[in-house]
Amino acid sequence: MAVITIAGEQLIAQKQQAEQPLEIAEFILAYVPGIDLSVPPVRNQVIPPSNQIRLRMAPTRSAYVNANEVVYSLILDNTVGNFDFNWLGLVSEERVLVSANHMVVQSKRKNNELTGEEGNNLTRNFLMKFSGAQAITNLTISAETWQFNYAEKLNEMDQLLVSLTTGLLSTQKNLVELSHENMVLSEFNRESTTQLNQLRAEVGANKQLLVEHKTDMEIQHNLMVDDRHEMDITLTATVIETQSQTIQNDFEIMKLSEKIRKVEKQHE
Repeated sequence: MAVITIAGEQLIAQKQQAEQPLEIAEFILAYVPGIDLSVPPVRNQVIPPSNQIRLRMAPTRSAYVNANEVVYSLILDNTVGNFDFNWLGLVSEERVLVSANHMVVQSKRKNNELTGEEGNNLTRNFLMKFSGAQAITNLTISAETWQFNYAEKLNEMDQLLVSLTTGLLSTQKNLVELSHENMVLSEFNRESTTQLNQLRAEVGANKQLLVEHKTDMEIQHNLMVDDRHEMDITLTATVIETQSQTIQNDFEIMKLSEKIRKVEKQHE
């Protein structure tokens, strides 16, 4: 809810009579306690005291709507803050409060590098309506062109947002796919490791059995070799004994034969 102050109305009249331009020098943002939004602002008000003022800044843009309406705009990016305000005023180069507006409490926050919290961007448009407004303010830029520029900028921002969103979704999709592949590979690696450990255990067990079997075979071989040696010795001893007995028998036969010859010779 905005009004042109009595001081502002008087200044406009003086400027029009003297055919001098009205220059709006700055916006003032203030926090004024006790503002009642249910009633219109009083027209005899003045600039708030310094302890209530939160920001003084020149208009960012200005344009005319028609011959009797002009608009001033203040654009605050996220490097401005931190403060709350509920009072907005336009001040002329003569430091006269031309118009004032009351509103619900607004918050302006700037980026916080320590916490990473992002600030907000804020735009406030202030419309003044009085007879001959365009002529006395010397505004030659139409608000339609101004609004078109805003619309074009918003369209560019929308396109950028769509592009960023698409890129973000694509990145998130790739992350999900990579995470899934990583999970699959991790599961495969876990199963492969388990199987490899089982195979190693089986090989170790089989190796132990092989060693034990080899040891048993070596023992059996050694026993067989010992038995063979004993059999060879026994067989050799038997052969020797048999040969000795044969020789003894042959000797006895020879003796017997000699006796027989002698006996036969006596009987002749």
